Amino acid sequence: DFTTLDAQAHHCKNMLDAFGYEMANIGKKGVVNDDGFSGKDLNRPGIQKILEDVNKKKRSFDGIIFFRLDRLTRNPRDLYSLIDLFRDNDIDFISVRENLDSSTAIGRVVIGILGLLSAFERELTGERVKASALARVRQGRWVGGQLPYGYKLIPDGERLPNGTQPNKIIVDEDVAPKLKLAWELAADNKSLTEIGLELQKRDLLTSTNKPWRRQSLSHLIKNPFYKGYIHYSGEMHKGTHQAIVDDKLWERANRILTAKLPGHNFVPKA
Repeated sequence: DFTTLDAQAHHCKNMLDAFGYEMANIGKKGVVNDDGFSGKDLNRPGIQKILEDVNKKKRSFDGIIFFRLDRLTRNPRDLYSLIDLFRDNDIDFISVRENLDSSTAIGRVVIGILGLLSAFERELTGERVKASALARVRQGRWVGGQLPYGYKLIPDGERLPNGTQPNKIIVDEDVAPKLKLAWELAADNKSLTEIGLELQKRDLLTSTNKPWRRQSLSHLIKNPFYKGYIHYSGEMHKGTHQAIVDDKLWERANRILTAKLPGHNFVPKA
């Protein structure tokens, strides 16, 4: 099938033909792509392959054509470093969509400006997403991500016009009663090791069906979601979901857990 990447490669090939260049012996018949990778940084196999080739004594190309500036990178620092690297190695790069050529002074200036604008738009989008998430948290609503163990999502009403299915969080009655034992044992000054062994005796393993580790238990017991609160970006708000443990039990368990008593603390792996 003819994909978006195929279309972009087609436009780049037309630009290459217009300049009278030939396809280099790199990638797949001269085409390198990073399908499935974000352009936020250079940690992508395709661009890394190009950079490795640049550093060779005998590289396989002396110019790069890409469809759009943000397909190369959306990070201004990375963009400037690439401009300097390519210039120092006499490698030209051309953007098809913006019609920019790094072999000219004006082209390099405009490429730098567009890189800043691209980064600004990405940061602005990030701020909008964070603001939206904070608004949900302040209403006591879950912002998404992995739901804490002991809870599950069920459909809540009809689908929205855009096709999204609203859900609500409920307590998983097959897990929650056994899981509550973790706070009860912690409040009774039992060590994390003892708590993990007791949960396993009750046939309760982790959400990935593995034995409990002390670090996992510590994270679980300290999570305020289980007492009915949502913590996000430094803010804590009362959630609309049902608590598995009450405030008093949660606070007592965490006071003992954070008191650095023998058996309660753990040493993170180096």
